[in-house]
Amino acid sequence: MPKVERVSSVDILRGIVMATMIFVNCSYFNAPWWSLHYKSGGDGITYVDLVFPGFLFLAGVAIPLAFERYEKNWRGRGLNLFHVIYRAATLMIMGVLYVNMSPDVEKMGLTYRWWLIIPLLLIFMVWHQYRGEKRWGHWVSNIIKLCGVAGLIWYFSYYETPWGSGLQASWWGILGLIGRSYLIASLLYMIIGRRTELLMFAVLMMTLIHIVSFGGGLNEWWYLGFGAPVSIFWGQGSVTMLGVVCGAKLLEAQKEGDREQRHRDLLRFFIFFALLSFICGEVLHKIYGIHKDSTFPAYVYTSVGYTMLVWIMVYLISDIKGINNAVTRFFLQVGSVPLTAYVMSSLVNKLLSEIPLFGKTVFHWLFKSLGPWAADLGWPMWIAQWLGALQTVFFVIVVCLICIGLKRAKIFLKI
Repeated sequence: MPKVERVSSVDILRGIVMATMIFVNCSYFNAPWWSLHYKSGGDGITYVDLVFPGFLFLAGVAIPLAFERYEKNWRGRGLNLFHVIYRAATLMIMGVLYVNMSPDVEKMGLTYRWWLIIPLLLIFMVWHQYRGEKRWGHWVSNIIKLCGVAGLIWYFSYYETPWGSGLQASWWGILGLIGRSYLIASLLYMIIGRRTELLMFAVLMMTLIHIVSFGGGLNEWWYLGFGAPVSIFWGQGSVTMLGVVCGAKLLEAQKEGDREQRHRDLLRFFIFFALLSFICGEVLHKIYGIHKDSTFPAYVYTSVGYTMLVWIMVYLISDIKGINNAVTRFFLQVGSVPLTAYVMSSLVNKLLSEIPLFGKTVFHWLFKSLGPWAADLGWPMWIAQWLGALQTVFFVIVVCLICIGLKRAKIFLKI
């Protein structure tokens, strides 16, 4: 079977999405409305609202490319199915660990923040990979994984809320939502295969379920949404399936011999796909409005359109023009370890926020101090905002460099 090439623009785009996610999650001093999620109950979106669907879309793009690495026989299909179920379940477990925000600190000891740090450390311990050549490194890695599994068992059994319940999901968290969307998109791809027309038909059916269930009684059929509102589940699944369509097209294009013709065909498809997404988004916007909450139908297609627009620019730069500089390499490296970046951003934030320094914390002085300082001095607010934003960019760079350093040491998170 021919080897599946890794498409640089996919990793670079994923790196851009991850860096933006870290930036918006950290926020900055007195951020304006357009640098926050669009206000609840409103009609609109900001670039912040595009981060999560961008990640869902790219998760879909990766599905056909990943599946192609297995041989097309019953054994390969069985391995694919096992991997899909394992990966979806793992993401949902991680999501539960992320969103438990009500520990009984008086009964269990430690501070509230430490009960948020511990599950992040356990996630890293259990699901880290060491791909180095040193034998002792593999031994240490296996010991850490075993300790992590024991730690998870202890955490699930020991954790308690003030009202006496154990570990429960207030919601599935970002990782859990990705896991559910990944599951439905992967299962559909296993059934349909690389046939683009049938994949688009599947997207159409998912969109119809989404529209019919949006704000309607179908949302009460919880089993259609894996326990979540039907419209949210199928809306987010539609984003991932749209990514699957593009991933299948990438896979199909790799079999063409002429490189220039392949790029021309893909570029035309990407442009058509982006325009079609924007048109669908605008039509649905006129009918239903648009907002990220409840995953409005227009939100699905508009967010995919913007993601495709950025992808087209990255594709032109990296894959067609072949530009390979420090900026593209930076985002490519970050995009190749997205789960590491996601967990590490939270871990660095919470660990440094637990270390006191001069009446504040290390995290505050490194990444949150300049904006308030400028405002206290009476400087114009726009200067304080820019200083706050630059300090947050510094946090993004630090986290990304940590992830890149770990990858060079052959250590990263993978499921």
